[in-house]
Amino acid sequence: MIYNGNGITIVLFGIYNSSIITTRPEFVPIYGFFILCEIVGFLFSFSIELIVVKIAFTCQTFHKNLLNAFGVFVAQHILSQAGRLVLMCYQFGVFKITGNLLLDLPLLIFSTYRVYLYVGAITFLSSLIIERFMATIYIKDYEKAFRKIHQSNSKSLASLLAHYELNQYSLSARFQLKENVRSMKVIEKIFYIHCAFCLFATALFTIPHVLYEESGEERELGIAALEAIQGM
Repeated sequence: MIYNGNGITIVLFGIYNSSIITTRPEFVPIYGFFILCEIVGFLFSFSIELIVVKIAFTCQTFHKNLLNAFGVFVAQHILSQAGRLVLMCYQFGVFKITGNLLLDLPLLIFSTYRVYLYVGAITFLSSLIIERFMATIYIKDYEKAFRKIHQSNSKSLASLLAHYELNQYSLSARFQLKENVRSMKVIEKIFYIHCAFCLFATALFTIPHVLYEESGEERELGIAALEAIQGM
């Protein structure tokens, strides 16, 4: 959605012009299904996801860094869902878009946060993989020492693979290494599903923008589909 306020044009995310979609009768059932998906997503976020956050911060099955990162990400998704509710109030005319940047500040804040969540969803698993990779390379002092990520290089990994002897590490280090391997196996399976999901969501958003005119019904329906998937 394009926002014009105080002479400034801003592209808003997490909101679209639903009135344009409903001008095409054949799109109304599809649009209704997307709204239903969002409602289900809201119910899930404000119930099951809250429980997931609590479990993530208290569970000891995986490493605390992995669980904390997952818990924070899910909590951010819940906050984004609350923001989407606010954006829907603007979308359906409950709150009026005035064109004044100060008065429309909630609209701009939650739309910007929605973009942040999109980026976070794409980079989240990659960040976890890097974190566990670093924990494996620097197993002896990873939890105690601070180092910049560029200090890790291909030579470090090659050395680990060439000279890896589990018995040379302490009991706690051996446990940590096994845990890292187990975590990476879990992340690997999720990573492939995540990549497929990101490609599908990207196609839903980009294809209508490439094929159809600006502010057309197809474009707005594509954004509605993206929001429905993101909410789920």
